[in-house]
Amino acid sequence: MDFFKRTFAELDGWKNIENCIDTGMSPVCAAGLSHIHKAQLLYTLSEKGKIVVVADTEAEAKKLCDDINMMAQENRFALPFPSREMVFTYAEGMSRDYEHKRIEALSAFLGGECRILAASAEAVMQPAIPPKVLSDYTLTIKSGGTLDLAAFRKKLVDMGYVRSEKVEGPSQFSVRGAIADIFPVQSELPVRIELWGDDIDSISYFDPETQRRTDGIDEFMIAPAVETITDRELLAEKIEKLIKWVLVITVTIFSAVTSLQTVVTSNTDALAMKGARLMVSTAVPIVG
Repeated sequence: MDFFKRTFAELDGWKNIENCIDTGMSPVCAAGLSHIHKAQLLYTLSEKGKIVVVADTEAEAKKLCDDINMMAQENRFALPFPSREMVFTYAEGMSRDYEHKRIEALSAFLGGECRILAASAEAVMQPAIPPKVLSDYTLTIKSGGTLDLAAFRKKLVDMGYVRSEKVEGPSQFSVRGAIADIFPVQSELPVRIELWGDDIDSISYFDPETQRRTDGIDEFMIAPAVETITDRELLAEKIEKLIKWVLVITVTIFSAVTSLQTVVTSNTDALAMKGARLMVSTAVPIVG
């Protein structure tokens, strides 16, 4: 146990908190802590398992992550989970950086790379990609394995990646012959995959400006580029069901309207006949 965890674990207050956690007592209130001691408490609590922290603002959540990472001497021990950017007016272009950061944080938290996820109250109230969908649409590419480029391209498009001639930013990919370039949204650098047939010959990072390879790696992960992922076959099936449902409703309404028109017409004709008979029966004969 390192210095920060050891010193906090020696406090009497920590022993009470630990006892409540071990016995399943909840909720537990720890009052009177300064900001840095909150970070130290969370860092010590991470020994018990993964933690989701709800802060007042995104700035406070980020500061907590910075302090916890400083204590852990790691850059991704704690990650902020930002709120989704809402645009309610027409815009020529919109950045997806916040969406990519949300996916990056959730992917690291799900994979165990991140132990603490800090979010504002606004962020935790917004819908996020379900864990199962995130897991199903996260790819792991390993050197020495195999890769079907046709299926790989289709999968990347389903995951929200955009094909381009040259990879220059996150969520882009390109395929040129036996070389596939991809910029995962959770990665700081793009990755180049070189194939020999369907076999993965090498994997390496590359510089997006010079397009030259840098460090070689054994494997890497590709997380989805969007939070809303739709299965094409399932979507087509739902659209087909919706069309059938709309047609049934339309036919039912049309039949009801037609029946109503028939009833109204019949009643009108009957009233007209009754009126004509009444006029004839009450008419005064005129003899010329």
